[in-house]
Amino acid sequence: MAEESHMLPDRTLPAVAEQIQDRRDFLRKAAQMLGVAVASGTAITVLSACETDIVKSQGGEQVFNITTVPVLTLIGGAALQVFDNFNGGREVIIIRTSTTAFAVYTAVCTHQQCLVNNRLQNGNIYCACHASAFSVTDGRPLSGPATASLRKYETRFDSATNQLTIIF
Repeated sequence: MAEESHMLPDRTLPAVAEQIQDRRDFLRKAAQMLGVAVASGTAITVLSACETDIVKSQGGEQVFNITTVPVLTLIGGAALQVFDNFNGGREVIIIRTSTTAFAVYTAVCTHQQCLVNNRLQNGNIYCACHASAFSVTDGRPLSGPATASLRKYETRFDSATNQLTIIF
């Protein structure tokens, strides 16, 4: 009895080789498309994060004596301050809005996380990186590429002791 060969006849080898090459091309293209899809999703996530308020409340308070920063004794005065355990360790902008009131916002611009300027321009908070302007009243964007408001922190001021309490 003749032994049966399990090998393919010579005439089918080119067809098999072509199928293998087609599969490789398909897998290579699929992997490239998957890479583009993953990269696009990551890029969209990163870019959308630039337009959102990334600072999260820590649920604490910081008591601050405003006389340690002389500009804050003046109505309209503004200063950048860092309170290590709050606002993600990033600066806040403190603005004196009246003899008894202050506004405190994250000083991190919602557009591309640059620091806003501690000098108000036309009564607004200004980011010099891309010319975004924010309202001193509520932190909403007034102009520029930023579309999200600055995070505003609640404050209490004791005029007898010049103590400003910032609630983060």
